[in-house]
Amino acid sequence: MALRMASPYLHPKTHVYWFRRAVPEALRPRVGKTILSISLGTKDAALAKARFLEVALDVQKKWDALKRGIKLDMAVAPKPLSNMQRQGLAGEFHRWLVSKHEDDPGAAAAWRERIERDRRVMRPSGQRPSGAVGLYLDQVRAFLDEREIMVDDNDLFDLSMAAAEAGVQAKERACQVG
Repeated sequence: MALRMASPYLHPKTHVYWFRRAVPEALRPRVGKTILSISLGTKDAALAKARFLEVALDVQKKWDALKRGIKLDMAVAPKPLSNMQRQGLAGEFHRWLVSKHEDDPGAAAAWRERIERDRRVMRPSGQRPSGAVGLYLDQVRAFLDEREIMVDDNDLFDLSMAAAEAGVQAKERACQVG
C-alpha cells in the first residue's frame, strides 16, 4: 500500500487552499477542536504547497510542546472577536500600515496604481468581493503575530476584509503625502 503524503486542501467554493489536520485526540481538550483548519491564503497550488509545509511544521512544534506539558496560549482555541474588537484591530492595522511608509512614502503615481489594482480585486464586476481577503492576508497575519493575537478562521476572514479597506485608505494617505 502506498503512503499518501499530506497536502493542501482546495476549498470547493472559494478555490483557496487550506491546511487541515486532525488534532490528536489527547490534545483536543486543550486545542478546543477536532480538526485544525488554517487558510493558506492563496489559490496558487505551488505557493499553497510551500505554505502548507511551513504551517505543518509550526503546528507540529506547537503540538509537541503541548504534549510535553508546555502551556501555549496560541494552541488554545481563540474566542471569537466582537464587531467592536474587529473594527478596532482594523483601525490599528491601518495605523500600522501607515507607519511603515510615513517617513518615505514614495511616488504618488505608484500609490494610485496600487489603489486602483486593489479596488479591482476588492470589487470585481459581477462577483462577490471575496478577493479582498487575499490582498492583505499575509500582512494581517504579520500584524497579528507582532501583537501575539490569535484569531479563528472566521475572524481572520472578516479582519482581512476590513484590512483591505484599511489598506486602501492607508495607500490613499501615502498618495497624498508622497
